[in-house]
Amino acid sequence: MRYPLRFTCLAMLIGVALAALFSGVHAQEQTDLNAACIRNAQQLGLATLMYMQDYDEKLPAMTNAAAFQKVTFPYVKNKSVYTCPATQKPYTPNAALSGKLLMKVGTPASTPALWDPKAHSDGKFTVCFLDGHAKRVAKQPVVTTSSHPTGSPAKGK
Repeated sequence: MRYPLRFTCLAMLIGVALAALFSGVHAQEQTDLNAACIRNAQQLGLATLMYMQDYDEKLPAMTNAAAFQKVTFPYVKNKSVYTCPATQKPYTPNAALSGKLLMKVGTPASTPALWDPKAHSDGKFTVCFLDGHAKRVAKQPVVTTSSHPTGSPAKGK
């Protein structure tokens, strides 16, 4: 009677060890995807800045992801950068900025230029701001030309 009990305990210990191992691997994978997402967003922020430098401080077409990609691709030259590696969705550009002059934007450092269309598994969004920096935030930005990414989700999102 004791032999099956030992076997069951051993099987349970192995199962717990494997679960712990795989949860650690999954957590590291999510961390890596979040970091890759931030790098992609920063590259798109830099592409936006380079575009504005070439076009007299005018922002690129940002009405939708396809329009944004079309005009900024010469500065990026890698289509995979336009898609979030964690959600597999294209980043959403701030349509309110489309074609505006930079001097008409109040605070570029706090104005979201593009963001994840849906939250990552940790519930956060990656946001790239008009000055080129990117960070992870708890709430999806509101579509506006000058705001902090702390408002409620954009309409239609």
